[in-house]
Order: sequence, then structure tokens, then C-alpha cells
Amino acid sequence: MKLSPQFLGYLFGEPDYWAPGDYAEYNADGVLSRIESFSQQPRWHIHTKDMPFSTYMAFEPKTDSTTYIVVGDSDHLGMREMKRRLLDNLRSTEYQDPFMFHAMIVHETFLDAKTVITPVRHQLYDQLDRVDNYSKKSAHERGKGDLEELTIGLHVVSQEIDSMTAGTDMTSMIVRRLIKGHTRYRESLGSVALVNSSTKTADALDYLAESVDAQRRWLESYKARKDIAMNLVSANFVLEKISH
Repeated sequence: MKLSPQFLGYLFGEPDYWAPGDYAEYNADGVLSRIESFSQQPRWHIHTKDMPFSTYMAFEPKTDSTTYIVVGDSDHLGMREMKRRLLDNLRSTEYQDPFMFHAMIVHETFLDAKTVITPVRHQLYDQLDRVDNYSKKSAHERGKGDLEELTIGLHVVSQEIDSMTAGTDMTSMIVRRLIKGHTRYRESLGSVALVNSSTKTADALDYLAESVDAQRRWLESYKARKDIAMNLVSANFVLEKISH
């Protein structure tokens, strides 16, 4: 089996922070002969030791064959869901596009981000409420270590948001590379019977790209609110120093 050497490290399940791969080969007549696409999904649960999902896809138009290699924790709920989706795809004639399963993997792993982003959002709101309550207190009502606790809490939230933003940026990069590879595939289509399935995949990838961008905008808004709260805490710290 022909396999891109850049994917070999992914087979061992180690976290990798390189860019996703997207390669194409053309024959002497300028006809597409092979497409390769591979990526490693970001780990949203950074405080666990879960094996990251890595996906390799190769498509050869001449034989109309698609090869997939998926590396990940076999006990992970996402892996079981992907296996079920793959079986459904094999039974359906609507999903003849070689990129569809890769798009589904990105979609499923991106959905996993909700389980960590939602708690971080709640944690941020809790910290904002604490800062607001602190600002309303008189000088004699404020505890000696309140500002330190608020600062630590906001720093923890900031680190979590930075991690989520990095994961979102990586997902965006993966989707952009998939769109690039899929565009090559669509340009090489020689059968009108494949137009429907390729259009469905193109629409799915576009929707996924826009969803990832939307998630990043929300994370940017969380970061901005955190920064405002941190500035308020810093201002209170300076005022307390002056008053003493």
C-alpha cells in the first residue's frame, strides 16, 4: 500500500502539531491520478491522555478506490460513532464522494469541543459575576485575598480559552485543506452521476468551515470579556495600594 511518509508518525497515536496534508498526483496527460489527505484532529480534552484522532485518505480515480486509515482510541465514543457512520455510508449511494467520511470525522470531533467550551463559558461568567460583586463592595467588606483569587481564576479561564482557540484554529486549517483537496477532486469528475454526491460534500465542508469561524468569534468575545474583567481587577488592585 502506498502511504505518504508524513502520516507515518500519526500511526503511533502521538500528538502532532504540524499542518494537515493535502497532496495530488497527475499523469503525463495532466489527468488526476491520486489524491491524499490526512490530518490529526485537535484534542479538546487537554487534561486527559486520550489518543488524538488521525485520519488518512487516498483516492485513485482510475480504479475508483478510496482508502481510509483512522487512528484513535477504540473505546472513545467518537470512534464508535465514526464506525457506525462509515457503515451507513457504505450502504448508501448518496455518499460516493471520497471526502465525505473525512468531513464527518472533522464534524464529529468538532462537536466534542462543546463538552469543554460550555463549561469554560460558565466558568467565565462565574468569574465575571465575582468581579462585579467585588466592585460593588465597600472597602471594609473586601477580603484581603479577594483580588488574588479573582486574578488566579481569570488566568485559569484565559488559559482554557487560549487552548480552545488553538484547537479551533487547527480545525479551521484542516477544513480549508479539505476544501482545497475536494476542489481538485470535483474538477476531475468525469461522470455527471457523481455531481450530486460531490455537491453534498462541498456544501458540508463549506458549512463546517463557517461553523468553525463562528465558534472562533465566540471564543474571541469570551477573551475580550475576560480582558475587561482583568483590567477592572488590576485597577482595583492599584486603588487599594494607593489607599493603603
